[in-house]
Amino acid sequence: MHPLHLPGSFFFFIITITFVFIHAPKFASSVDERYVNCNRTFACGNIENIGYPFWGSDRPDYCGFPEFQLNCGDSAPEITIMSATYHVLGINNESRLLTLARADYLENPCPTSLINTTLNPDLFEFTPDTQDINLYYHCPQIPNQETGLIINFTCHVNATTFTGVYLY
Repeated sequence: MHPLHLPGSFFFFIITITFVFIHAPKFASSVDERYVNCNRTFACGNIENIGYPFWGSDRPDYCGFPEFQLNCGDSAPEITIMSATYHVLGINNESRLLTLARADYLENPCPTSLINTTLNPDLFEFTPDTQDINLYYHCPQIPNQETGLIINFTCHVNATTFTGVYLY
């Protein structure tokens, strides 16, 4: 009886085909974990079904825009934009609307420290019906306001009393 001698290239071909049939289904069926993580929406505080561009909670940072991290608590989520913290009052993914309120003004228009706030125009596009509310403190003269409402209020902060003005 003579042993069977297979040529080297035929043997290599058989090994290659075996490897491909054993391992190819694993490669073809593997799904990128980042896609799975980012494809799901998440809940943060009292807001549900949050998706891109936001991230936070159990949604990894690579799933959202860097400046749109949500800090989740028991009630309203918070977002920090240009060093000011805002409560997120609503997110409407379909109409692409984000409703915010400055966290330090939510309960009282007299914060213990006064900082100017500007939203980055590169991150936000304002709707035509957006209404600015301007607050002025310790101002001897208020800028001209052609239309709208002016409301004066008094603040008592750190044993100091001063006046403030809302301009709508």
